[in-house]
Amino acid sequence: MDSFVTEIYLKADLFQVYMYKQLIKFLAIGFLGMIINLLVFYLLVELIGILYIVGAVISYIAGITNNFFWNKHWTFQSKERKYKEQYIKYLIISISSLVINLIILSILVEIFNLWYMFSQAAAVTIAGLNNFFWNKYWTFRS
Repeated sequence: MDSFVTEIYLKADLFQVYMYKQLIKFLAIGFLGMIINLLVFYLLVELIGILYIVGAVISYIAGITNNFFWNKHWTFQSKERKYKEQYIKYLIISISSLVINLIILSILVEIFNLWYMFSQAAAVTIAGLNNFFWNKYWTFRS
């Protein structure tokens, strides 16, 4: 009986390590996506002269597309060839997470009168975890 319990604990520990590795990869990809978003945004607005709101939408999609590719192949190592289906799911989750972020940010700033930077940090954390788990268990589920 003791070996059975030990085996369950070892499997749970391995699962946690695997989950943390995926989360760290996901965060690294998110950081890369943010850099791409800002770079594309700057190029569109400053060099091409596109209206900043339009540039923000295009650069957001560029960041999401980059993140999709890297999370599919590196973070979650999905072997499925359903690129279009997975990309649509990824896009839905990303936009949903953005909405969650904006709702949390608004509530913390407008109702609880918290500092906007602290509020954004909290909102990004919650929305990011939402993004990670939905992509892990829906978009790239294997």
